[in-house]
Amino acid sequence: MSEQSSSFSRVRVTRRELLGGALGATALAAAPRVAVATDAKLDVLVIGAGLSGLYAAMLLQEMGARVQVIEGRSRLGGRMYTMDQVPGRPEAGGNAIMGGYGRTRQLCADLDIALRDVAPRQRLNRPLIALRDQVIDRDDWAGSALNHLPEEHRAKWPPSIIWEMVARHNPLKVAENWYGDHNAALDIPVQAFLEDLGFEQPAIDQLYNTNPQYGSSAHTVSILQWFYMQYWFGLQQEIDPVALVAPGGNQRIPEAMAATLEREVLLDKTVRAIRYGNGEGEVLCGDGSRFRARHIICSMPLPPMRWVAFDPHLPAERIRALHTVPQMLITQVFLVPRRAYWEDDGLDPAMWTDTAAGDLMANRQADDEHAITSLTAWGRGFGAEYLDTLGERDAGRAVVAAIEALRPAARGQLEVAGFKSWQLDPFSGGDWVVWGPGQVTRHLEALGEPLENLHFCGEHTARANRGMEGALESGERAAIDIARSL
Repeated sequence: MSEQSSSFSRVRVTRRELLGGALGATALAAAPRVAVATDAKLDVLVIGAGLSGLYAAMLLQEMGARVQVIEGRSRLGGRMYTMDQVPGRPEAGGNAIMGGYGRTRQLCADLDIALRDVAPRQRLNRPLIALRDQVIDRDDWAGSALNHLPEEHRAKWPPSIIWEMVARHNPLKVAENWYGDHNAALDIPVQAFLEDLGFEQPAIDQLYNTNPQYGSSAHTVSILQWFYMQYWFGLQQEIDPVALVAPGGNQRIPEAMAATLEREVLLDKTVRAIRYGNGEGEVLCGDGSRFRARHIICSMPLPPMRWVAFDPHLPAERIRALHTVPQMLITQVFLVPRRAYWEDDGLDPAMWTDTAAGDLMANRQADDEHAITSLTAWGRGFGAEYLDTLGERDAGRAVVAAIEALRPAARGQLEVAGFKSWQLDPFSGGDWVVWGPGQVTRHLEALGEPLENLHFCGEHTARANRGMEGALESGERAAIDIARSL
């Protein structure tokens, strides 16, 4: 894939009131001057200790800049999150490093993190289909009365069909500037794309809306994002068909990154206000501490930025993006089997369902690749919202009950060992960014543009990559922008 140029044009737009004036420009000035934590010698203050913020800090430190990273959470890693308390340490975020993750793989090599390939293990799973309280073997799916797919697709695994259709009709020949205005005509709902291909609503519900891979339904996602994702994922497989993970979990990667910094990352620093411009930036945190630096890098995802007071106010188009661009809704329930109940009923432990269990995946993280260490029930979109309404304890109970209803052999054999809702996380507000119809060409490029000495990074600002590699790409871009002026 062609790398995007590190030189980007600056767009000048009119500033408007943030949150209708609810958070005024005087927030910093009016805040109590207590518990001050300032360093007049800082060149750069980085907000957020996820991959993008830490990578920017590492690069700038290597260039000789004096850098401090602050983080709102009480842990490092951002949306890289390993469930250390669950057997096998499954990932709640940042699942695998793919073949074309050049920055990520080089970073791990530099940090002496020996990655291992788990792709062969992933291919061992062959999930069942479970709809309307019926468990359907994949071999019986084509003839099932519950199958609403068109004749040519009836034998196919429902989630694979959208990928096939996108690949068959993808107009993108290169990823260079895929988000540009020249692709505005493609920035339409997935729903419209599928309808134009002749799919009726029952089929769309089955192949997309039951467990949406992006967005909450086919109505809420741009097909342009899908065109790009299919091209990009295909390229990852062409480069090297692997799924790499770090020993002890992928959260060990940001932890190792933080260990290279001269200044310790300061945790539990919830940002309330940011002042930028005039040659110096200032950040106020919820505990009253303040930080000043020549440049500020904000790696916060879009939802948490809605509650930060910016002085000067952000441009109107940035505010529109903050309030309209969604994050992927993901809620995960981690389960530990007391015994291998799937050996009793002879069925695959993984299931693709229309129940509270959502997309149930089997994790194989023991030395024996055939051993199941845990199960993860993935709620996506509206399914994630449903689990969130129940609360952590009842969500776990609902997932277990759904599995037991489908698989009598599982009764009494599952223990809830972990829960993670990314949209209930106040420092995330969802998982990865999901571009709605019309939003790719309108917002993607602009979100990464700096405002004077305020710079932005994070996977939502990445232009050439997604996931971990997108996060590193964005941190690199922010670091290069700042390096030019230091």
